[in-house]
Amino acid sequence: MLLVPLNKNVPGHVDWEFIDLVIKSYNTVENVCRLETRRKPNGMFDFNELDYQNAVVMPSYRNFDHRQYYYVADICWDMRPTTDFPGEHFATFAEYYTKKYGAKITNYQQPLLDADFSVMRLNLTIPRHVNFKGVPLPVPSAAKKKFFRESNSQKQFLIPELCFIHPFPATFWHKAASMPTIMHRVNQLLLAEELRSQIAYDVGLGLLNFPTENEKLIMDYNLSGGLRSEEEMNRNTSCIIGSYLNETKIIEEHDLQPNSVITSDLPRSDTDF
Repeated sequence: MLLVPLNKNVPGHVDWEFIDLVIKSYNTVENVCRLETRRKPNGMFDFNELDYQNAVVMPSYRNFDHRQYYYVADICWDMRPTTDFPGEHFATFAEYYTKKYGAKITNYQQPLLDADFSVMRLNLTIPRHVNFKGVPLPVPSAAKKKFFRESNSQKQFLIPELCFIHPFPATFWHKAASMPTIMHRVNQLLLAEELRSQIAYDVGLGLLNFPTENEKLIMDYNLSGGLRSEEEMNRNTSCIIGSYLNETKIIEEHDLQPNSVITSDLPRSDTDF
């Protein structure tokens, strides 16, 4: 499957500037696409808020063979590398990253990033309330949901200087990663429609093909919004009883008596039901 980015300002035209950006960002040594980190002339990290809005980032200090990608959910302006770490073994975030990963931090005034692990959000093939085996996942209580939402120990905080930015915006990344799921569902719908059409052809019941834009199905609605009485329904009843080889026979009966039987002279298939 190939995805082609289009220029939203020029409908129908390929966004070649974006493609050039992706190609230039490819790092042959690390085999990943990443943008260069902004730094000042003195080598200090230069944080730019616009770089991390709608961004996908990947840690530069771990998982070198299999990169992990994160959505930037929020920029935490009230948190710094010197903020207290939500754990017992490290005093600050800076101490955690320097001692555990040997990372080097040059800017201690940069805010932290509240990040969401992308893989858990992109797989939409199965319902989110079950696992890959179809077993329902435990539903957390309201108290647990509030704890997970408010507790820093349950969140992933990243230091911008220690992350690479992927050239794909988060919105484009999400669309690209959702395409397999979308195509899977479209394929299943087409298979279901193919089966329905084949049954309609073999049995001689139902529409073989749906009407075009210029055709309309005859539907009998009660536009007043109320329920019609049985007497009213018997006086004016429209029945679509079947189709055979693209021809739909519509019978309109007026003044039908209760328990009347409508029969069809359409050709029958070899199978009786």
